[in-house]
Amino acid sequence: MNRCERPPLGGTDARVTADGKHRFWDETFDVVVVGFGSAGASAAIEASRAGASVLVVDRFAGGGATRLSGGVVYAGGGTDLQRHAGYEDTPEEMAKYLELETRGEVSPEVLRAFCERSRENFEWLRALGAPFPPGGAPTKTSYPLDDCTLYFSGNETAAPYRYVARPAPRGHRTLGKGLSGGNLFAALEKAAESCVTVRRRCRAERLVLDRQNAVVGVELSELVGTTARALHAVGFAADIRSKNSTEAAELLSEVMPEDLLSYGLIPEFIGRLPVVSAVHQLQREDLVQILTEPKNALTKQYQRFFGYDNIELVFTEDALWEISDKALARETGARGLRSIIEAALLDVMFELPSRNDVVKCAITKETIARELKPTLVTSGAAADDEPEELAEESA
Repeated sequence: MNRCERPPLGGTDARVTADGKHRFWDETFDVVVVGFGSAGASAAIEASRAGASVLVVDRFAGGGATRLSGGVVYAGGGTDLQRHAGYEDTPEEMAKYLELETRGEVSPEVLRAFCERSRENFEWLRALGAPFPPGGAPTKTSYPLDDCTLYFSGNETAAPYRYVARPAPRGHRTLGKGLSGGNLFAALEKAAESCVTVRRRCRAERLVLDRQNAVVGVELSELVGTTARALHAVGFAADIRSKNSTEAAELLSEVMPEDLLSYGLIPEFIGRLPVVSAVHQLQREDLVQILTEPKNALTKQYQRFFGYDNIELVFTEDALWEISDKALARETGARGLRSIIEAALLDVMFELPSRNDVVKCAITKETIARELKPTLVTSGAAADDEPEELAEESA
């Protein structure tokens, strides 16, 4: 069965029923908007301003057709750009033109409402930060130059339209180089992210209906990092009872080819992937093992280098853990271990070849955490019977 043909789930304000099992809602919102394009972003912003808690989901990165478009908004009724260019326009003149252009495909009530609120809606976009400054000379063209923000985008100057309604340029283009739809959506995106919850690569799978067939929630399938199949349900106006605490690393092993297909990868590409495997992120213990256990481990390499000068290089256990923690904090993984060790040893590697009194160099936790010089043990104390009596140098 195709995903879009899957029957809806049953549920109540308190829980949802899936595969014969009851579970509480993972999260709750007053409004869930599916699709994060210009329409979805606008609806989410207005719902948030009305006091609702809002979630917006998009199966891809967001932006929809708006991000790829020319960024043109058809508006009139006397906008600021029209007046600046010297054109007088009214909602009535705009409605006359559109009635002839649409030829009954749009009801008169909807058409008049669109024209009457056109200027208000356009100023709403500008207030969000959409770049619509006055610029360029309005002309009839398929798409204007980069510095032009107003042009004749329709047939306003052609017969018979010019005899029915006074011609006025109504194509308001977002300022930008080339196709500027990305600039238009950027303003909507920034405004939406400041007031609502946005989840990208998150697909609406099924609605959740109560016994009266009223929609009370939606089941979502979300990519968390590189993980598919993070399934959860979002309810409307229900108490938050639990949250999905499954770690991404645990879900990676469940990824199937059909998951990749449902999130936009083409079948021809997926067919060239003979194996889909899970790669887990390295933990502290893994990094310590990499530092010490392989035949050519980093600690062994540096110990060999120091051995050429008859100096014993020692890494304390706390130092190894600190090196691992620092690599994890930098998110550099195993590749970042060498740079951390080298930063700690760089100065002494230049200093020690010219000294004959050093027999041991110790790397401690403080050496890594506080960026102190390594502890040096000199030969003057090496003749003492007790090791704890050795003379030491440290910054």
